[in-house]
Amino acid sequence: MRIFAFIAIVFCVSFCAEAQDADLPSLTDSVRSAFAEEPRLIARLNTHNAFVTGRPIRTYGAKLGLSYGERVTVGLGYNWMRHGESVIRQTNGIDELRELRMAYVSFFFEYSFLYRKNWQIIIPVSCGVGRNRELLSETPSRTSVNSRAIVLYEPAMIAEYHFLRYFGIGAGVGFRLMIVSNREIPEQFTAPTWQLRFRVKLGQIRRDFEERMSN
Repeated sequence: MRIFAFIAIVFCVSFCAEAQDADLPSLTDSVRSAFAEEPRLIARLNTHNAFVTGRPIRTYGAKLGLSYGERVTVGLGYNWMRHGESVIRQTNGIDELRELRMAYVSFFFEYSFLYRKNWQIIIPVSCGVGRNRELLSETPSRTSVNSRAIVLYEPAMIAEYHFLRYFGIGAGVGFRLMIVSNREIPEQFTAPTWQLRFRVKLGQIRRDFEERMSN
């Protein structure tokens, strides 16, 4: 996993270096100029996929933040793992069916370092704090056990293609690194991540509508 993370970081750095060679503005200048723009409120629902000890697991998220000049976005999110992922544990020689749960609050930062014609390349980074636990599936009260705090870091890179002015589709890959993990749960949550995106530009629709109404 660490080798994969190292390769991903080297790839990102190399890609950004090539972009700098193409006479794009430096990261510092670009972010500074973006924060000079008037911020717009954004709200998003998203999903991304990862592995938990080799099994694909989907994570859902809700985000609220501010977008500056279509280049920098910052905000907070709430994320939770899809319910129903079950494991079997042995307690005193007896098999128990348990359901894995994970939820965390994250701070996210997105930087769009390349925006040419219909293509946009985005680097999202998030840091999250939360808990993961197990639910005893066969108890009436759904008792929670092995609940511990977690801290995680999730960098990624996403490519988006925009069409018909108001829509965008994209795909991305990244990595979930568990900085602080729950040692009571043996499953491995550090893993590569991937996602697909479909975006409707509600802000652009609203601005075009207001412009037409004012004319």
